[in-house]
Amino acid sequence: MTIELFNQTAMLLGAALVSVTILVYSLIQNRVSRQQNRLFLAMVLNVMIASFANLIRYYAAPYALVSEAACIAIKTAHLCYYALHNVLAMTFGIYVTKVNSSWVRMKVWMYYLYVAPCILLELLILTNPMHQMFFYYDGQMNVYRNFMVLPMYAVSFGYILFALTNLLFHWNAITKKRQMALIFYFGLVFAGMIIQMFNSNIKTELLTEALALIGVMLFIEKEDDRIDLSLGIYNRTAMIADIRNYFRMGQHIQIICIRLTNDDLILRLAGESSLDTLNRTVTDALKEYSSWYEIYHATPTGFMIVNTGTPENAVTLSEKIYVRFMDGIYMPGADTPITATLLRASIPSDMLTLADVLLMCDASLPEKKQKGIIHGKRLAYLKRNTELEEALTRGLAEHNFRIFYQTVHRSDDLKPFAVKALVRLNDPKLGEVMPGEFIPQAERTGQIHALGNLILEDVCDFIRSGVPARLGLECININLSFVQCMQPGFAERVTRIVESHQVRPSMLNFEITKPVNKDDYEILDRVIRDLKKQGFLFSMEDFGAGYSNIQSILALDFDVVKVDKSILWAATDSEVGRIVLQSSIRMIRDLNRKILVEGVESEAQIELLQELGADYLQGYYFSKPISGEQLETKGYMTK
Repeated sequence: MTIELFNQTAMLLGAALVSVTILVYSLIQNRVSRQQNRLFLAMVLNVMIASFANLIRYYAAPYALVSEAACIAIKTAHLCYYALHNVLAMTFGIYVTKVNSSWVRMKVWMYYLYVAPCILLELLILTNPMHQMFFYYDGQMNVYRNFMVLPMYAVSFGYILFALTNLLFHWNAITKKRQMALIFYFGLVFAGMIIQMFNSNIKTELLTEALALIGVMLFIEKEDDRIDLSLGIYNRTAMIADIRNYFRMGQHIQIICIRLTNDDLILRLAGESSLDTLNRTVTDALKEYSSWYEIYHATPTGFMIVNTGTPENAVTLSEKIYVRFMDGIYMPGADTPITATLLRASIPSDMLTLADVLLMCDASLPEKKQKGIIHGKRLAYLKRNTELEEALTRGLAEHNFRIFYQTVHRSDDLKPFAVKALVRLNDPKLGEVMPGEFIPQAERTGQIHALGNLILEDVCDFIRSGVPARLGLECININLSFVQCMQPGFAERVTRIVESHQVRPSMLNFEITKPVNKDDYEILDRVIRDLKKQGFLFSMEDFGAGYSNIQSILALDFDVVKVDKSILWAATDSEVGRIVLQSSIRMIRDLNRKILVEGVESEAQIELLQELGADYLQGYYFSKPISGEQLETKGYMTK
């Protein structure tokens, strides 16, 4: 074997082996579903077959003059190489437009114009045995390039230039990682083409193309950072990036948001650790109607389907999915069917911004819109969420929030014990807004942290005013969102605010909303322990209103457990309700916690709670929420 043949063999065999490796890896990873994936695999197959074709040509050459079969193999392999290599640059150009979604802006005639040079050259290459304009053989079967090779290279350079121009023009449409991968491809391919164009004996083209495809595979085709590996669908990060790009490119798409509505019940029946099983069950059902790459895991129990079809197709798809839920989707370990509300919209006709789309996933569903498929004018409630976010921003900047107080009384003598601080928002545009509306919005947008600081400072100012001391109050109860506790340094910030106002920590009792998973308990337990060491008190909010109450009592060191008003009201309506209330109070007392019951509205309820042994009472019987000034003026009035 000559040194030249050895070098050529090494380069071609390297290109072939690299291509085979990429192909096998892509198939194992099942990266074959989308057009982008198939275009990539087409380029890999192109390089692989072209490499093997050249290897056949070189190793059949010594037998060309003595074997007709070898002669045919050489000519066929050479023709195959030219035919395949001619379409590679064109395929790459289309691949780039798929990666950055710019293909949606191209008209049909543009596609025809784009592929026309390649098709014309392909026809000429396939008929080369008749006219020999690309290559020909002498009597010794030595091959020589002809004048059409330069136009073929020029067209390939043109396609690569188109791809590069398209990439630069839509530079912000793809991530930096993908930008670097495509630049890597361009650099290697250009270098290989230039070297081989000027010296056909140095077979660098196929090897550099194969190496470049490795970069494309690792940084574009391999999407582990975009995929929820446990579900086999795209994650929220990918959803945000893709929808932002759809808006940027002006592409018309259809979105269907699937919001689970009884996930708390399902998890109570099957256990909180079954959240992954719940999501896999729903994902498997959605895959019956959509490809995996159209489905996104948008929230812990919410999904988004992004479809590039027509609005009519989206209507049909959403109806099929809704019927599937109505027929019953059951998670292993739970006999109750999973229920969901669907929201359907077109972009950009229904949704004008990415923020609008995210509201479909995150915003609370109004009670009257909890069922069915929400679309069209019924999506107008999302506008309210945008207005609430603006009102929150104004409220924090213009001091539109006010703190009101509702009394808490001892059960035995009905004397005042504490007050509950309640925040209200009076917005100049929306008017009076209740916490049930703006608190969830504040949690979603992160404004809850600034709002929490504002409430704590106002309450500390009220304590320093001396009014609580003159009224004999032992503490002030403040709602504390778990989202606030998630922020790093929360305990230190609370301590700093309280110390700056020279308020005793024991004057503050945080009523905290319950966490939803194991990790939440660990974070919350750490915050509670840190603050209780300094004297702060903690109450558990809304016992009986959710599925994780008992676990919360067992896992966290609460001083007081606050029984939800629904338990009390049920106890006054039926014997069964009374038994539930009695059992709840007994259990809480056995766990050595104080008991506060809210929603007290009648003397009969007071007598019942005194009989059952509740420690503290709160409700409209004693007082509606009033301002600090009214509280000082009126004091505590009992009926």
